[in-house]
Amino acid sequence: MKKTAVITGGSGGIGLAASAVFVQAGWDVIALDVRTPTEIPPGVEFHQIDVSDPASVETFYADLAGSIDKIHAIVNNAAIQILNTTEAVSIHLQASCQHDRQRMGYDNERKPARGFPDGQMGVS
Repeated sequence: MKKTAVITGGSGGIGLAASAVFVQAGWDVIALDVRTPTEIPPGVEFHQIDVSDPASVETFYADLAGSIDKIHAIVNNAAIQILNTTEAVSIHLQASCQHDRQRMGYDNERKPARGFPDGQMGVS
């Protein structure tokens, strides 16, 4: 019996490449995506669904339940790309890095914070 993999975001990029790898390894592959692929590779069963819509996912799995015994792997690759957010990402990364530095025992001047011996970080 072949193993079955479900791959979200399977119409292109990493999802499409992952589908090809699983097919080459002898798996049955079910690729899901909101976009229709330009070409569906041999051995890949494609379903156009929006995985961010719970009703769409529930309907898909209800339909799938009668046709396969088990899903052996799920590759959660579906994502969206938000453009023009460089400033917001930069601010978030700066805040995240600052939080990590503080958590690790460093203050804003890049030296060990009080309470930690020189050369030691505040992590046990």
